Amino acid sequence: MANVKTNKTILIVVTLVVLLLTYLIASPYFALYQIKKAIQAKDADKVSQYVDYPSLRQSVKDQMNGYMMKELSTKAKDDKSGMAAAGALLASTMVNSMVDGFVTPQGLKMAFDGKSMNPMANTTDQPTQTPNKLANFNDSYDTQMGYKSINQFYVTLNDKKQANKSMDVILERDGLSWKIKAVQLPMDNN
Repeated sequence: MANVKTNKTILIVVTLVVLLLTYLIASPYFALYQIKKAIQAKDADKVSQYVDYPSLRQSVKDQMNGYMMKELSTKAKDDKSGMAAAGALLASTMVNSMVDGFVTPQGLKMAFDGKSMNPMANTTDQPTQTPNKLANFNDSYDTQMGYKSINQFYVTLNDKKQANKSMDVILERDGLSWKIKAVQLPMDNN
């Protein structure tokens, strides 16, 4: 009788461990599935649940500022007046402000609605005539995905039209779920 109880206990423990491991391994795929469904439904609030906006903003700022500094340093070699340095400071401030304004839940809603995020554009609430690229990304990109580490997962979006233009989306474990923490933009492949 004691042997049967021990076998049942072992079976229950093994089953729970297998279920937990299955969940931990499959959870980023499930999160991506939920993100994809929310994008197709244009549900910005649902997508926002899977985004760590402060980390994502910093990721975009770092890349854009790094790219601009690289471009400006190339031009600064010929600049004797110091205007390139002043331009770099101004450009960095503009990039930071722009990213702070766009990489937000409201910015995502505007993108889903097809509204222009250009501050010089018409400020009416009428959507622009541009197609919603977010909802159609399956048609434009091939994807690769996998674990970088136990707590980090990547998705690489390869542009079908431009062979060497890709973007990496980095998700990190956030409790039992996953959040988008960073992106690697195709800055050098304009």
